[in-house]
Amino acid sequence: LNDLRNAISGSSLNHTYSANVHSLVDKNELCETCRILSPMKNGQIRQRDEGLSESGNRTKNCPICDLSGFMNVDGKNEKREKPASFSWAIGTKESTRNSVLRNRVDVTQNAGLKNPEKKGKAKKDDTVEKIAKSDMMIFHEELRSGVYAVAVRLDLARIAFDDETQCYVTNDIEFVKKRVFVAIKALMNTIMDISGAKMSVNMPHLTSLE
Repeated sequence: LNDLRNAISGSSLNHTYSANVHSLVDKNELCETCRILSPMKNGQIRQRDEGLSESGNRTKNCPICDLSGFMNVDGKNEKREKPASFSWAIGTKESTRNSVLRNRVDVTQNAGLKNPEKKGKAKKDDTVEKIAKSDMMIFHEELRSGVYAVAVRLDLARIAFDDETQCYVTNDIEFVKKRVFVAIKALMNTIMDISGAKMSVNMPHLTSLE
């Protein structure tokens, strides 16, 4: 009780996983909404197999719908249990720490002072122009680091599986093996590749995995 920890939500990790699946597959394999990484994965099915259910067709047609689940918001609230799922990543009590990054912002930048006469640019703002460089705005932002624990489930037996008809969407073993490879590679990239807001400037690094 009353034990505050740094944490990353499982939904955030799942979105990162979906983005990694997106980067590994041919975009022509994806449904129209997964192609643009829409959170509402209710795109049109490219090719319909009459032997499969609606969800089975989505599973067969789109790797993201298959590996990351989907939700059809067209009045059905259709869902599918996804093969890849993540718990919250919880920072351990003893080793997580916060630090503060302080920076200055030039308030005159992008305020119409750069080539103000150029067509399409804002006019000079006399008030902004009078602001001295020494009056730059200061902001601070917390940075968090430490040891995090996360549970990951990757159920390979569910890949390319039609929940409703209780059968696999294809007998093509190479098709399934390709999906399994993408599932594992995307998981590895999700854990190993650190991405997110301000990651490029903060120089993040991963020291170890257990």
